[in-house]
Amino acid sequence: AFEEVERQHPYSQWATRGQLMAAFAYYQGSLYDDAVGALDAFMDLHPGSKDVPYALYLKGMCYYEQISDVGRDQEMTESALRTFEELERRYPDTDYAKDAKLKVDLAQDHLAGKEMEIGRYYQNQGRYVAAVNRFQNVVDSFQTTTHVPEALHRLVESYLALGVPDEAREDATVLGYNFPDSVWYERSYALLRANGVAAPTPAAPAPAVAAGGTAAGQAAVAKAMTQLGVPYKWAGSSPSTGFDCSGLVMWAYAGSKSLPHSSRSLRSMTSRISEAELVPGDLVFGGNPVHHVGIYVGNGQMVHAPQTGDVVKVSSIYRTSKPVSFGRLP
Repeated sequence: AFEEVERQHPYSQWATRGQLMAAFAYYQGSLYDDAVGALDAFMDLHPGSKDVPYALYLKGMCYYEQISDVGRDQEMTESALRTFEELERRYPDTDYAKDAKLKVDLAQDHLAGKEMEIGRYYQNQGRYVAAVNRFQNVVDSFQTTTHVPEALHRLVESYLALGVPDEAREDATVLGYNFPDSVWYERSYALLRANGVAAPTPAAPAPAVAAGGTAAGQAAVAKAMTQLGVPYKWAGSSPSTGFDCSGLVMWAYAGSKSLPHSSRSLRSMTSRISEAELVPGDLVFGGNPVHHVGIYVGNGQMVHAPQTGDVVKVSSIYRTSKPVSFGRLP
């Protein structure tokens, strides 16, 4: 009936409304493919409509309601995640985006669970390199999910099985720093000790500038550390809006330096240094070309705003895109 309205009155406001109502009727009837097709057609024909946020939300729900358990293919989970993230990015101030944020978190947790299941399977088969790739993906791509502590522990197990104790100890250090009360850290600690590897204890970031640092660097570290837990926000550069990676650096140094809101621009204005030369306040860059930046705080850690869905946090300097490089501001 709704499609008949469009056929008989193609240029009326009722035709536009009829397209959306037809899509909703398909959705209500669990005809999800038909609903997605109708919603895509609506958004293609009316890209400036005030109802596009609703259409994106309904499209995401079509995928979301088809999500299966982690033992099966996760194509629907990935499609739901892409659609809800697009809604958040394009229409962040709508009520639909607020609900989409919750579903993004659940979808990411589901995808992380799938990666963990595959990683555990590889680990049980003795295919430790393949297992490491899966667990590392959880740590890198799903940092805000509930699976990260176990993923770090499984990395410790896998690296020990591969005979790489230094890598195992590094992951145990990250686990102990971020999840010191976790049962997974207790297991990693015991496992390292049982294998004769010096087990780490949870470390705190350096509260003051080490030898060779500057007052500006010390102040920037202290200022950035006051924002732990503030949500990531693309293009954000204040506590009220949230931060992206370069926005946090720019804000932390605002009292002493005028810095650009760009990780690549920050890289170009710093002098290259080695890891051994790092002092709190230096910058840690990830990627080639550079697309991430954090502030070194000491003890092999940096404070940074990682990615959408995450918060300002302290992480290992190697928990960013490779290659990792280091720079010092003039």
